[in-house]
Amino acid sequence: MSKLFWIIIVVICGALIPIQAGLNAAFKKVTHNGLLAGCWNTTLATIIFILALLTIKKPLPNIATLSTIPWWGYLGGVCGAFYVFTSLASAHKLGAILLIVCLTAGQMIGSVIIDHFGLIGYEIKSITIVKFIGILCVILGIYLIQK
Repeated sequence: MSKLFWIIIVVICGALIPIQAGLNAAFKKVTHNGLLAGCWNTTLATIIFILALLTIKKPLPNIATLSTIPWWGYLGGVCGAFYVFTSLASAHKLGAILLIVCLTAGQMIGSVIIDHFGLIGYEIKSITIVKFIGILCVILGIYLIQK
């Protein structure tokens, strides 16, 4: 599949992020329980992944293969839980646009650091002045949007 196809899919996925935050926040508002809302979010995601595993029928790795995964390779769920919890706590306080621009700034800053140092298996891609200016523009966007 072409790079354009994946760009479109990722943009659509990005558009779902404020929707997810709003849906989770609505669940929290009715139940008065952010942890329950986050639990429901991840339970539903788990069910969808299990259905995908059963449908796609890709072979599962054995214990020997799993034991070769670096310890930090198992921590993706921690990042996901932190994202869901933070979005639940802040979505209605910040609004969709400020929530997303702050998330975007964090993603860009983290991504530049990860790429620059080639962390967690990424290929090294040095920071450039253009990337730095792009991040500064997003930070300026945070300032302008919250005003």
